[in-house]
Amino acid sequence: MEQLFLEQKATIERAAACLCRRYGFSREEIEDFTQHVLAKIWADDCAVLRKYQGRSSLTTYLATVVQRALQDYVNSLWGKWRPSAEARRLGQLAVDLETLLMRDRMGFGEACQTLRSRGVTATDAELSAIAARLPQRSPRRMDGTYEIERGGAWAAGGARRLAAGSAPRAEPAAAGSADELLRGKEIERRRQAAMQALKAALGELPVQDRLIVKMFGEVSIAEIARMFELDQKALYKRKDKILRRLREALESAGVSAEDVADILGHVDT
Repeated sequence: MEQLFLEQKATIERAAACLCRRYGFSREEIEDFTQHVLAKIWADDCAVLRKYQGRSSLTTYLATVVQRALQDYVNSLWGKWRPSAEARRLGQLAVDLETLLMRDRMGFGEACQTLRSRGVTATDAELSAIAARLPQRSPRRMDGTYEIERGGAWAAGGARRLAAGSAPRAEPAAAGSADELLRGKEIERRRQAAMQALKAALGELPVQDRLIVKMFGEVSIAEIARMFELDQKALYKRKDKILRRLREALESAGVSAEDVADILGHVDT
């Protein structure tokens, strides 16, 4: 186990650095957490490594371990995340939205997509209205301040604009535009069907492929390759293969490229 730990040390360090960037950690903060997670994996004669059962690649297993350790680490420094009283009053949807925006530092669009992947049917305009009623709670930095550095998914300025009600939202339909209203309902129905099909397709992917898909757009291909110790050129081909597989799954579910283009063309900025 000690030899395996030494062999995987660089993998653990890459995973820690990659995941810490989402929280806007400084170099010193990344180093602190990296030492923390290395000590955690080393503890009790490398108990974490001994629990590995081979259900996924070791690199994927370690990335999951690091991700969970980071959430615990953040909770220990900043206190466990708790939703605001206003979010609790508004209901579970508001709690979930606030958690994604504030605890997980997602952008508004990403939070909406995440909620819909869980089966939420609320529109962007409805979610925007909920977000506007939530209190301003910028995630804390390690030094106790509330500044969100570049790289945080939801900047403080965006939070203020959202709370002020100036977030992008759907324009109300003009009086008498019954055709537009029906059109909007049809697009929403198709969007929900597409999201359900996509969720099912993602569930069919291997664990590591799902992790890679989640990193698209947030982490460069080069960083993903380093994190999972993959050949970068091969990863580009693997990315294309994953996306092709998802496209084929959507088409099998009756979702065409034209449907997706039409849906995206009606999504708020």
